[in-house]
This record gives sequence, structure tokens and C-alpha cells, in this order.
Amino acid sequence: MKQIKWFWPWQDEKEEQWLNDQALNGFTLNAIIFPSTYVFTDDHSKKSVCYLDYYDRKKEDLQEFMFTRNKAGWFFIGTMHGWHYFVTNKAEEPSVLRDAIEQNKKEKYLRQMGLLARFMPIIIIWFPIVSRSLSSPQYELTAVLAATIGVIYSWLTIKVYQRIVQLRK
Repeated sequence: MKQIKWFWPWQDEKEEQWLNDQALNGFTLNAIIFPSTYVFTDDHSKKSVCYLDYYDRKKEDLQEFMFTRNKAGWFFIGTMHGWHYFVTNKAEEPSVLRDAIEQNKKEKYLRQMGLLARFMPIIIIWFPIVSRSLSSPQYELTAVLAATIGVIYSWLTIKVYQRIVQLRK
């Protein structure tokens, strides 16, 4: 069974819960296809648990990252949007990995916040520079576009910041 479902970057817990709800219904995650397509196998005989973990460091360290998850009984499914998807038949994640998962999530959101911060000057100064050479209708259209981009940018920044604060608790 294939399902297409979109999750925002800060909705990792919601995505993980959705995957685990599918597993409770007897559908085990089998593959992930970009963009946001999940492939499940119908297997009511075993109950599985899905975990999302983020890792974006050196490739040499990735082997150690995968080794520790495999040792804990996690089976690697795939990667999408920087998240690594794992399935296991164990009901609870080991406490050793729980701290590592939280740290990896914090790192992901801090990187996203840094990326948003780098684009802030561009967002702020592009409209005054572009608007100098525009006629009245073009100016108004560009102003609406700039306001829309500013609102979306602010919303994204707030959502990522809220997720960082939530992970620090």
C-alpha cells in the first residue's frame, strides 16, 4: 500500500505517531519515496514501531550511527528530508539512544534556524532594491509579494523556534 502524506519539518513527532498508528493497524513501513510517499506492507502478524532520527554529519560517522541503531534492533528503511527512518519489533527505544535522538533533533532544528537567519538580510533588503525601478502596478504587486514572503518567513521561523524550545524542555 502506498500513501502520500505531507508533514512540515517541525512535525517529526506527528509523523512518527502516524507511522506507528499505521503499524498498529498492521501496516509496516517498508520504503520511503521522495516526496512524502510511504510504502507499507500488510503484515498483521507482527507489530512494529517506527523511529525517526536525524543525522547530518561526516559519512565516516554515519557508519557508527547506523551500527548503534542496528545493534539496538532497528532496521533501516530509508532517508527523506534529512530524517532516517527505522523500524523495529521492540516496543521501547533503548535509553542510550533516546538521548542521542533528542540531541540529533535539536541539532536539526538549530541548523534550520541558522539557515533562516542567513536568509533574513535577503528577505529584508530585496524589496527596497527591486522596487526602485518599478511602475505603480508592478510596485503594488511586488509589495504584496514581499509582504506574503515576510509573513511566511516569520511563520516558519516561529514554528522552528517553538520546536527548539519544546525539545529543550
